[in-house]
Amino acid sequence: MDVTFYDDLSRVRDRNLALKFFVLKHAALKMLKRIPSKLSIKSKRKKSCLNNTFLALSHVNDL
Repeated sequence: MDVTFYDDLSRVRDRNLALKFFVLKHAALKMLKRIPSKLSIKSKRKKSCLNNTFLALSHVNDL
């Protein structure tokens, strides 16, 4: 997760806030890994940022 979200560059120093960010990043990483695409995690992050329906359409089969 450190490589994917650049945790080394994070300026979060408060312990509680760091834990909250970890939970959010972990949830986002799990969502990206569930997408049945052969794209890299970095590419999936970029595509989901640029296309609002990318994540929604990729999880339609889960319902």
